[in-house]
Amino acid sequence: MENISPDILEIIILHLQKEASQPEEEQLLAWLNESPQNKASFDEVESIWLLSGPESGSSEFDVSAAWAKVKNKTIESEPLVTKSKTKIIQFPDWYWKVAASLLLILGIGYFFQNAFLKEETWTSVVTTGEKRIVKLPDSSTVWLNKNSRISYSDFSGERRLVKLEGEAFFEVARKPDQPFQISGLESLTQVLGTSFNLRSRKDGHDELEVVSGLVAFSHLNQPELVLKLKPGQKGAINDQGKVLETKVIGQNFRSWQTDQINFENAGLDEVCKELERYFSVEIQVENKSISNCRFTGNFDKPTLNELLQILSLSLELQVEEKGSILILKGKGCP
Repeated sequence: MENISPDILEIIILHLQKEASQPEEEQLLAWLNESPQNKASFDEVESIWLLSGPESGSSEFDVSAAWAKVKNKTIESEPLVTKSKTKIIQFPDWYWKVAASLLLILGIGYFFQNAFLKEETWTSVVTTGEKRIVKLPDSSTVWLNKNSRISYSDFSGERRLVKLEGEAFFEVARKPDQPFQISGLESLTQVLGTSFNLRSRKDGHDELEVVSGLVAFSHLNQPELVLKLKPGQKGAINDQGKVLETKVIGQNFRSWQTDQINFENAGLDEVCKELERYFSVEIQVENKSISNCRFTGNFDKPTLNELLQILSLSLELQVEEKGSILILKGKGCP
């Protein structure tokens, strides 16, 4: 029942007590309509309430006794005070009922295990002009692109936590009991076991292409708005911070990892864009007619000069260097 936040749980308890306000009832209804999982979680809380709640004619909530036992072990009997002046903090009855219900739902042992869980240790790997393969504690494999950074925990917690800045291809070991979570610069990616390519760079928006398995992709600031992606699908965050779904075209998004570039009747604009990304160069065309040209070719560990020579011969183009910019010239295609 991880989808129940403390605020929603409080409203559910108030609803079951018939003490919820109209706005709270409306908020609860909206939450229930969001997903079948929310409705199932509500039913589970309601069942616990009915089993632990008041008997006929009683106004007491029995589950408070369960909370009292825990409270006596963890909280001093004296009133809570501030350091500057004494101030008794009185908690309303519903607070203890909400807390007790939450403990019953999650399990008292689980609650205390996580409340006092030791802090995880983290490891970072940084690349500059080279790529690197990184093995994670769960045997997952990460291909880290140039000029990228990955940080990962020791995976001793509920989730396998990873942070990425740059680009990486992931092959995640399947562990259904411990989801794999990646925080990018603006995205959040969650999986159980799958393979995918993720880009998260300061000079562009986060993008993810799925190769196998199922991936949940969302904005870092709106993790509840999840886009579920299957193989052949791509998720990207636009300028407005919205998560969009498109189809993966070709396999060149992995060219940096596989060292293979493949074009099938591709427009020259697409070809230039891929060469810019793969070789970290800037390419311009002299006139629009050149962009009308199309190109087919498969290359394994190509060099920039090799590809430019083949393009020149195939499409009758000339390549001119102007500072750090490569300019393609020629009459182009109709």
